Amino acid sequence: MTAPLTLLIVEDETPLAEMHAEYIRHIPGFSQILLAGNLAQARMMIERFKPGLILLDNYLPDGRGINLLHELVQAHYPGDVVFTTAASDMETVSEAVRCGVFDYLIKPIAYERLGQTLTRFRQRKHMLESIDSASQKQIDEMFNAYARGEPKDELPTGIDPLTLNACENCLKSLVCNIRQKRWRRH
Repeated sequence: MTAPLTLLIVEDETPLAEMHAEYIRHIPGFSQILLAGNLAQARMMIERFKPGLILLDNYLPDGRGINLLHELVQAHYPGDVVFTTAASDMETVSEAVRCGVFDYLIKPIAYERLGQTLTRFRQRKHMLESIDSASQKQIDEMFNAYARGEPKDELPTGIDPLTLNACENCLKSLVCNIRQKRWRRH
């Protein structure tokens, strides 16, 4: 199994950071949970501890988390980042996605959703570390985990998987169109 990881929470709201840390302590796979209240502390802890996963807020007292994300990309940092922020503007979301964030969680964060993200992260990390060569099915599972979320249970009788998939795609398209219309108005 994958070795336990160090996780860094970069969050200027100390009570919130401590609540996140307390929740994560109950999730297996993370050996050390570090807290940084600003970018300067985050840079120091990243250099010293090399966390495998960083939960990164965008709005910090000494700058933007997205700038730290760019620094990590330029430095070819081997760890992953989950953006945990109130920043819901599409410019920030797009920039974070282009930088390769593992996930993007908008505050207030539902702990069930955070737990799903951490579980998917551990599963992907285990897959990447445990096999030398992947089949297309394994690669599809790894990349499609974002769209699927948690594995779905058996479908109820009378529900066809193809129809369900078509409905999901239709709804996603509608949501995308609504977001684009809102984006154009602003």
